[in-house]
Amino acid sequence: GMSAILYVEDDELTRQTVTNRLRRMGHEVTSVDSGEAALEAMDRTRPSLALLDLELPGIDGVQTLRQLRQRIPNLPTVVCSAHLNEAFVRQQLSA
Repeated sequence: GMSAILYVEDDELTRQTVTNRLRRMGHEVTSVDSGEAALEAMDRTRPSLALLDLELPGIDGVQTLRQLRQRIPNLPTVVCSAHLNEAFVRQQLSA
């Protein structure tokens, strides 16, 4: 069946693009642009998966993740960050 996905991303274009793609794949997506909105949405939607950008305005992604986990302890979470990934790739290339 459909999985309820909570998607947290402050960049509007990225958020719309990914949300549309996930919906076309048949998922039920609640997309929000901040950690505060994510916590509020989570109480309403009880997602089965969270996609979380680490660079968020207000409470950051790490804080958001902690609070999501307090509410749903075994919530599968995919953490995204362009900057961390870029740094990681550079590190791998120079190794």
